[in-house]
Amino acid sequence: MKRTAALLLAMAMTLALAACKNEGDASQSGSAASESSQSSEFVEAIPYESEESVLSEIMKDYPEDMSFPMSGGDAENMVENAPGRVSLENPENLERVLSVPASAVDKIDSAASLVHMMNGNVFTAGSFRLKDASTAEAFINEVKENISSKQWLCGSPEKLLIASVGDYVVVCYGSTDITDTFKSQLEKNIKEAEIAVEQAIAQ
Repeated sequence: MKRTAALLLAMAMTLALAACKNEGDASQSGSAASESSQSSEFVEAIPYESEESVLSEIMKDYPEDMSFPMSGGDAENMVENAPGRVSLENPENLERVLSVPASAVDKIDSAASLVHMMNGNVFTAGSFRLKDASTAEAFINEVKENISSKQWLCGSPEKLLIASVGDYVVVCYGSTDITDTFKSQLEKNIKEAEIAVEQAIAQ
């Protein structure tokens, strides 16, 4: 009788321990799932850190057969083969590097560029962080008009592309094949991008 009671007590303790373990596992699993869900939502909610990071995201995994020497930034912030910051302190400099008219500078907080090293008219890309996303349309129209009516040196670029990416506006102009590749990269790597302008530039 004592032996039977001992066996039953041992079985009861084993079952109790197993139940506790399962509850702990379930709790940890639920906690991990909750953390994973929160982490996933957090990642999706993170905005791009900078205008340079927007261009870097577009240019990642760039097709090798379409690659060419590039530089980013203005004279004070120049980098090779990567996007660089363009100062807003000198509107004439912004016009020269990225064809943004002085009248549009007050709508942006910061800017970055990535340009063909030999000829910016073959490829120039810019990313701009807007002070207020509601001014995106006005900013895009001013840039479009300025580029469309500009007198170009060293040959005119062939095509213009402008897109909205949340609080950013991305501008690209140059030869048709390079601009089309940039568009493909933009749509592949930044799903939330919305094409606002895609047009030929009058020669």
